[in-house]
Amino acid sequence: MHMKKALIILSILAVLIVTAFCLIYFVWTAENMNAWGDDALKENRLERAVTWYERAVDIEPKNEAYILDLVDANILSSNYTQAERNLVNGIKNAPSAKLYTKLSHVYVLQDKLLDAQKVLDSISDPAIRAQIDSLRPEKPVISPEGGEYNELVSVTIESPVSVYYSLSEAFPTTSSEPYTGAFTLSAGNSRLQAIAVSEDGLVSPLCDVSYLLVGVVQELTFVSPELEAMIREMLYIPSTEPIMTDDLWQVTELEIPVEVTDYTDLAYFENLTTLSIHGSVVEDYSFMANLFNLQNVDVSGSYIGDDALKYIGLLPALQHLNLSSCGRSDIASLSSAVNLITLDLSNNSIQDITALEGLEKLEILNLESNAVTYLESLGKMASLSELNIAKNNLASLDPLESSTGLVKLTADNNQLMDVSVLLSMPKLESFTAANNRIADVSYLSACTQMTYLDLSNNRLTSIDAVTKMPALTYLDISNNSITALPELPIMEQLQHFYAAYNELTTIEMLSNQPLLAYVDVDYNAELEDITCLATCPLIVKVDAFGTKVSDIQALLDMSVIVNYDPSAVIDAENDD
Repeated sequence: MHMKKALIILSILAVLIVTAFCLIYFVWTAENMNAWGDDALKENRLERAVTWYERAVDIEPKNEAYILDLVDANILSSNYTQAERNLVNGIKNAPSAKLYTKLSHVYVLQDKLLDAQKVLDSISDPAIRAQIDSLRPEKPVISPEGGEYNELVSVTIESPVSVYYSLSEAFPTTSSEPYTGAFTLSAGNSRLQAIAVSEDGLVSPLCDVSYLLVGVVQELTFVSPELEAMIREMLYIPSTEPIMTDDLWQVTELEIPVEVTDYTDLAYFENLTTLSIHGSVVEDYSFMANLFNLQNVDVSGSYIGDDALKYIGLLPALQHLNLSSCGRSDIASLSSAVNLITLDLSNNSIQDITALEGLEKLEILNLESNAVTYLESLGKMASLSELNIAKNNLASLDPLESSTGLVKLTADNNQLMDVSVLLSMPKLESFTAANNRIADVSYLSACTQMTYLDLSNNRLTSIDAVTKMPALTYLDISNNSITALPELPIMEQLQHFYAAYNELTTIEMLSNQPLLAYVDVDYNAELEDITCLATCPLIVKVDAFGTKVSDIQALLDMSVIVNYDPSAVIDAENDD
């Protein structure tokens, strides 16, 4: 009895297995699933159709017809992202001209003409590439050819299919109307990009030409009424008269007020050499593509985005640029500004200055108040004469060893300890390194042409190197630990001497300095005598608070202003 039941169960299982096998092998096939997708599509059941098509493709991922059916269903569902993904996977598994054509079509449906062009241009299979090239529309023919013209130019574009074009840096887009007839270019620089699109969604190679229209006289219609009003006032042109392009050729310098919020019209100022824009948040600087004579640009305090900086960096005649307080952290676009002589990048958040490596003509560079930690990129600047690197995160000046032509170096508020690199700077006339950690400045003895020296707020105990600086006019050694001044020679140019908050007990070394006018020795607690300054014929003012100075009569007799605290001396005597 039990044996009979077991046989029955086994028979049933066998039937079920055979049935399942038949269902899978003969019914649940890719072909049937694709057919069921077709049926669902006819019934407008898009979700169900996509599901069946996906299952068919899962079973046969190299079947071109199934992939195309799935993509068509994706398109009907407006799921273009999934359509792209399915085509990319299909091309990866079994590339074909039909799949590339459909992918281009999907890109065109989404107004991704650049993506369509790139994917067709990058086909690596030579057979498929040849097949696609035979199907793609030809590159549009533009007349006249690009180049420089001295008259207005009427442009035509020829193609048997629809052509989309752009007269800006932006790639052509299907959101604009296709080309219908000839159009006239405006004066200045124009970049014309055109691409043909066939009905099946294939795109042509891009046609990209540039025109430069100079010396073209035409009436202007200003985009910015504020700029127009400013120009009319500047050129004395009444509102009843038109402004012509040649009226603007006489303008070489402009400062744009903040009321002007569209700079498009600036493209007509062909002879502009100096441009100032302060406190602006305007982002579009494409007008600069027409300003071939622009040498001086000051946009300090304005917001300068990546695109704006790109246009600035490409100015061919640019020599002087002020980008102070422009919110920049990346200055890579400045690598193309190879004719720069002066550059102000102060008050930004710049760390990487690699872009400056190739600016070999640079003479003056201001990097104050940034986040620079390394100066290696400045090592090859043989022309550099003035450098401001104050308020950064610098621990070393060693990369400046080759900057032998430096005349002025400002390095306040860093983390400097070693300034031995100054031995290689014999031309240095001004050195400011206040608020650092410098203890040894013996290397300054090589800087015999020094006229201005500020070493305040450091860790100095001596300042002997100044005896080698006969041209010194300004010396600040305040807030150090200096106990004695060296025997100073007669320094014919010394006018300012500041040594507050040190440990000096005498300043006899300042006697007989012919031009010395201002002395500050505040808070040298053991200093008692400043009468030696009466031997300096041009002395004007002496600060001696926080000292033991009491006898100032000789200075008063010379009408010198002396700031000191007599009560402190009396208090000290009473304590004794």
